Amino acid sequence: MLNNKGFAISIILYSISAVIVIVLLLIIAVDATNVHNTGNMADEIKEEISDWGIE
Repeated sequence: MLNNKGFAISIILYSISAVIVIVLLLIIAVDATNVHNTGNMADEIKEEISDWGIE
């Protein structure tokens, strides 16, 4: 017979682990997007400054 308490605890632990992994992946994705956007902004600023002739 199945150990119902052990089975329930296992489901809870695996669910919490899955949620933690998903949250970490989302945090990494948002951070990577933020770094990419910051790099683009820096390139645009450099381009505008070079257009003004101030280097």
